Amino acid sequence: MAFSKHLKASLFWCSVALGIALLAPEYYKSSHLFPTSQPFVCKHEYNIEIVSLDPLALYINNFISEAEIDHLFEITEGKYVYSESRDPNRVYAPRRRTSSSVILSSEDPVVQCIDKRANGFAGFLDHESFESLQLVKYLDTERHDFHYDWFEYPPRLQNGEVTCNRASSFFVYLGGNATGGETYFPELLSVPADGDGSKFVRTNSEDGLVVFHPIAGNAIFWVNLHENGTGDDRNMHAGLPVIEGEKIGLNIWPPMYY
Repeated sequence: MAFSKHLKASLFWCSVALGIALLAPEYYKSSHLFPTSQPFVCKHEYNIEIVSLDPLALYINNFISEAEIDHLFEITEGKYVYSESRDPNRVYAPRRRTSSSVILSSEDPVVQCIDKRANGFAGFLDHESFESLQLVKYLDTERHDFHYDWFEYPPRLQNGEVTCNRASSFFVYLGGNATGGETYFPELLSVPADGDGSKFVRTNSEDGLVVFHPIAGNAIFWVNLHENGTGDDRNMHAGLPVIEGEKIGLNIWPPMYY
């Protein structure tokens, strides 16, 4: 299913503008956790659960392996930068996100493998590789208030002719042993009463609503845009405050071109 038509040249230049990582081969030998005597092999061993068909939202089990998580922690140790986000349209707006983040190197073999895995997963969407992959860390009381991943005013090239936006999103839980820190989608219907309580939380609202527990290695995937390229308000979500410990996640955003 394609959202729009576009030219190959437009794809290339828009990819450059967003700093998208390149894909790479499946076999590597340059990793501390995967020594040359035991080369790292890029495997994709996950399964999915449908959370919502409209808007599309999927829960992915075992999207990232324990060894891959350990490697990401190793290469990003001491590199996180604290940041805050406020509503740009309000002069005295309160903070709506408090966290630390780090951009992953597209030259790293494990990062390349994860990029390849996500690219294959999102293959039915109109996209061309990804923005640079990003780790984000939330400590005690830190959170991300309600927001959308799609841009209300998408970035454009200098000639103004090509616009890019985030077609979909992956949020992958990497660990941290956090209490709290769930991901909350108020517009999605709740999971059934017999849903796996280790992954999903039913709210008390009669409308249903779904909250996802942070479980290391598992991910949430959802589509951000309507078929005409406009943002879908129904995928508004929030990262609830961490009560104790820390939550570390991975953002993966496949951009759309039109």
